[in-house]
Amino acid sequence: MADQSTTPATAGASAPTPPADAPVNPKLLIPKKDGPLAEVGRLVAEAWGKETWFALRWKTQADFAKLATDFGAAITDKRSAAAARTP
Repeated sequence: MADQSTTPATAGASAPTPPADAPVNPKLLIPKKDGPLAEVGRLVAEAWGKETWFALRWKTQADFAKLATDFGAAITDKRSAAAARTP
């Protein structure tokens, strides 16, 4: 709290940028739509495949990669079905 400036912001001035070590709300990093969420899952599965040190007790990298692929395929199928509908 001692690092905060007590000078009032001037009108029309841009907002100060937060410091690089400012806490980030993890909820803001999770996409709200299914397409971007599928892309995040694909990227995580890809990155996890490159990092051999990372392990979870309840899920292997191969299992997660399969789930991410299946989710991406389901989203593609959903979009294809929606596009094929006639108005």
